[in-house]
Order: sequence, then structure tokens, then C-alpha cells
Amino acid sequence: MRKGSALFLPFLVGFALEIAFLPLSALAHPVTIDGRFDDWFGPSRQPNGQNLGILAKNSSGGGELIWVDARGDARTDLMNPELDADLHLFAVTADPRALYFRLAFGGGTSPPVQIQIALDFDRMDGNGNLHLAGFAETEVEDSAAWEFLIQTRGGLSGGSVRIRNRSYADIGTGMMAANAMGNEVEIAVPWERFPAEFRNPNAMRMTVAIFRENSAGDTAEIPDASDALDVISDYGDPRGPLGTQPNTWEEVMDGRVNHSLELWLDRTTREPYSPLVVSRFMSNAPSPASEWVEVRNNTPFSLDLSLFAIGDEETVDQTAEFMGTFPAGSTLASGSTAVIALQGSSAFMNSYGVSPNFEVMGAGGPPDLVRLSVWSPSGSFALANDSDEIFVLGWKRTIIDVVTYGTATYAGVVPRSALPANVIAVRNPVTSDTDNCMVDFELTFEDCGPMAGTCGPCQRCERWMCVVVVEGTPCDDGDACTINDRCNAMGRCVGTPACDGGSGRDGGIVSIADASATDAGGDAFSLPDAWRPDAFMVVDGGVDVWRPDAFMVVDGGVDAFEAPDAFSPDAYQSPDASEGDSGVIERDAQMVRDGGTFRGDGGSDAGRPRPMTQDSGCDCRVGARAGSRPWLLGFGLLCLLAFRRKRR
Repeated sequence: MRKGSALFLPFLVGFALEIAFLPLSALAHPVTIDGRFDDWFGPSRQPNGQNLGILAKNSSGGGELIWVDARGDARTDLMNPELDADLHLFAVTADPRALYFRLAFGGGTSPPVQIQIALDFDRMDGNGNLHLAGFAETEVEDSAAWEFLIQTRGGLSGGSVRIRNRSYADIGTGMMAANAMGNEVEIAVPWERFPAEFRNPNAMRMTVAIFRENSAGDTAEIPDASDALDVISDYGDPRGPLGTQPNTWEEVMDGRVNHSLELWLDRTTREPYSPLVVSRFMSNAPSPASEWVEVRNNTPFSLDLSLFAIGDEETVDQTAEFMGTFPAGSTLASGSTAVIALQGSSAFMNSYGVSPNFEVMGAGGPPDLVRLSVWSPSGSFALANDSDEIFVLGWKRTIIDVVTYGTATYAGVVPRSALPANVIAVRNPVTSDTDNCMVDFELTFEDCGPMAGTCGPCQRCERWMCVVVVEGTPCDDGDACTINDRCNAMGRCVGTPACDGGSGRDGGIVSIADASATDAGGDAFSLPDAWRPDAFMVVDGGVDVWRPDAFMVVDGGVDAFEAPDAFSPDAYQSPDASEGDSGVIERDAQMVRDGGTFRGDGGSDAGRPRPMTQDSGCDCRVGARAGSRPWLLGFGLLCLLAFRRKRR
């Protein structure tokens, strides 16, 4: 064993133990740094062309950003042919413990290869270092000015990983392991190595460059030029299998790498996710000219849509289908959606009676998408009824969302069944992204809008679909016996039962201390100190009877105490009628609240009867609850009976 390897072994073991004992919560895509790579996504998840990147997802929501670099495009200034520094594959993922990288090369043994990965966490133009390390004579573009740099030393096998700040000071180390051939390596950088304010970024941009390393640990010199031998770049014009790949020199001849990758990370799980996804689409529309696709902003920020593109062309440089960017100045708020009419807004409005946010072609109306000619020089955006694909491109033309249906295929993506006529495919929940369209998308008929009905109290109609409103939104559940109705997270309107001690229309205890009342003849008699749910009045067959499960409520703020159905002008029977008493208080008697005193007005002894309001019909009977209290009924009846006899 070499001396360097012997010194590195204790560090490697310690680092592995450190990673192993970090929290394991929400690891949808864990990675072990062992040089085996079986915990990374395989070749079936890669983009379908070279110089392309794709965000791939798995069934548990884990994500991986994968770049396939053109083979044989490395510069030959130092070695010819250049194999060691010829980058073939780059992948990146993350979890709550660390940030992980995977790189594969053409193969070879010496001299050692040096990897530099510049990380831009704030994504602010020019706010950071532009120059790569080791006298590389290579810059990154302003939009990817970096705060931290990951730099390897000592080659891929047995080498080390440095984490450097923008002043080139070392702030920590990472972990690295290569395969047996020494041409593929994986790297882990724990989040805790970064300063606290950088440990949970929303997104980052990465510039990747490959060098040869000299004996001092710096980049091997190429006189009067950038020292980079291969970089991640599409050279401003991504080319698929049918194109001729440019050489790295075309990218770095001006001393600058003008390409970077962008990775969005979930704030809780740290898993990579797509900032903009297809949220709904209709491919088999009422008329072929009224197809549409909806996109949603999944991030907590407003997005500059001009950085994104959408279309149905799956292969670069083909001319049958379409890929277009959103026009300059277009934005989309966090959680918001935008609809694109594929065949112009006129046909769309004829079918749906509303205007889309964007259109692919048409005169006037909403803004048009701008053809991305380096991807699809010609062709139209039209979704076939039986099968097709929809693609969303993100920063620097990375594929960030793929939707397939019917018999359409794209590597690693499971298609949705073809859509029947007038059916909408809906991503549900809106954040679901597993690259399995059968799981991510539901099929539903239009359920609101000009061709359908209306939505429920906790939904709003968003272009023909009922969408759940924000939890806590006030609503009306249609039940007059509930108060404080609010929408819950499941889109249901839920209220608090009024008889459970709420406020407003309350069928609970109505405390009126020392209340008194007069009957229709003008004589006073006392009532119990509290009206309780155990002993109130109901209408029973046209006659109001005292029953243990009856009660009175305040109707909508009107000072009238009424029975559950209606306090109709019928005779009221007193509780002692069965004992030979007259049993009749007075015909047309009505109980009203008057300044804290209950009065019975009506019949021949009253100047005029008071009008009563129809009650809501709330039925909060204690008989439906456990613990009815008959002793309260007895107390109330005895009090009423005693004072009735006193009057006589």
C-alpha cells in the first residue's frame, strides 16, 4: 500500500462513520460512498441524447439530476487521445445528510485527473467568485458566480476532496470513492461542512470542469488558454444523436464556461424536484384545435418563466414537433398555474369561454410561446389522442418534467393510459412526481365551468376543474346548527356544532340569572336560573311540550328565543297539565327576550302579539349525547309548578 493510501484510510473510515450516524429521516434516495454505484439511478434513466441533462425521479419521490456528456469531446492539448479527462456522465442528488456527486470518465491511469465543481447557492448574477482554482485560467458565467468550490486532489483513486470558500480557503473535506477501474467516482459533501446559512438552500447552480493535475496539486498548464480539458456544456446548441458534437474548445476558447446546471431541493427532505411541472392537460379535447396544457410553479418563489420551455418534441434537432420558451417578462407566482392553448386562443375560447394564459400560435390574444429553434427548428405542438409526450425544460435546457401517455415512451417514464374524449389528466396531489404517470395523474371529466356545474364550498373553479382552496378558508357547510365553518386540508367544509358551547347561534346553556316571566294574564312567575339543553320547549304535534331533549336557541342575533322548528302561535301546554291544572298558559303566547326578562305576550290579555321568526331547525338534542341530566328537568318543572300554584 502506498503511504498516501495508508494515511487516507483512517480518515475514510472516520468519515464513513460520521455519514452513517447522521439523521436518517426522509431518505428517499440514500447514497453510500463505496465506489459501487448501485444506489444511483441506472442507464435507463438517462436523457436520450448527449450534452443533455434530465431530472429523473423514482417511486418514492427521490430525485437525481443526470447529465450525459458527449464522448470524445475532450481537448487533446496534453494527451492524445484524451481518455482520463473525457467526461461521460455527471449526476447529483442530496438527502438531509449530504450532497452527492457521481462522475464517469473514458478511462486511463495517469497523470491524475482533477475535478472542480463550483456551487452557486444564491443564484445572483456576479455575486461570488468567477474564477476556478489551481490557476485554471477558467471562469464561470456571471449567473453562476460561486460561493463554494468542490476540488479533488491526488486523482480519483485514493485522492481527497477539498471544500473551499470564495476566497479559496479550505473550510472542510468531503468523501470520495472510485470503482476498481479508476474511471468512475462518487463524492459526498456533508451539509454541516458549509456555514449554517448555506446548509439548506432552495436551489443551486453548478459549473463542472475537468483538468489534469500537476505535482503541486494545481491544474496542469495549457499555455495561453484555459486549462479545462472537458466541461459540462451544450455549447449553446444541444445536439442529439443525429448531430456532430462540438469540441470542448468551442466552449472554453474565451476562458469562460457559459453553461451550468440548476438543482432545486426540497426544504425538508433535500430531495431534488422540478420547479415547474405539467399539472393538467387535455389531449382529446372537444375539438382538435382546443387542446391545452397547464403548468404549475412548485417552488416557494415567483418564477421567471422565460427561463423555461415546453413542448412535445422528445429528441433534439427533429422537425415534426415543437419546443418553445415562454416570452420575456413572463412570471408565475408560487403555487400558481398557467394554461397554454396549443392551437391558438380563438379555438380555445370557442370551446371553453375563457382565455388561456399563453398560446402556441395565433394572432392577438395572450402572449405566444417563442420557438426554441436549437431544439426544434420546425414543427407544431399538437397532442395525438392515442399517445404523445409533453416535456418541460428548465435552466439551460435541462429536461425537468416528462409526461407520457398511451403508447408513447421515454426511458424510465411509465406512460398514462390514453385519455378518452373530453377528459382531463390531473396531477394529484399537485406535488406528486414519481415518473410514473399512472400514479402521478388521475383522469377526470370536466366538473365546472361553461360545460359543467359548480364546485363545492371548499373548491374554486380553475379552468374546468374544481381545485381545493387554502385550508382555513371560511365556507358554509349548509348546516344551520354549526358555526365557524372552515375548509380543512382535504377540501371539506367543517363547522363547530352550535350546541357544543360555541358562540352566536348557540344551543348550549343560555345563562340568564334570576330570569322571570309573565304569562298572558300578566302574572309573574320565576324560571330556573339557567336555560339548559335538558329542559327546553319543542313543538310536538302542534302542541309545545316540555321535554328533556328540547332546547331554545338565539336566531341569527334576533332577540327571540324559539323552539327548533317554529314557535308557532299554538296553545302551549304546561308540564303539570296531567295533574288537573288548567294546563293552558294562553293561546298565541310567545316567549321573547326583552332586556333579560322573559315575557309571554299574546292572547286576550295582551295588547298585541309579538312577531316570531322562523327558526333554523337546529337539533342538538342531548338525547343524542351521553349523560342526559333528568334532575335538571325535574328542578325546572318543580319551580314552574310552584309559581303557577302561587299565582292561583
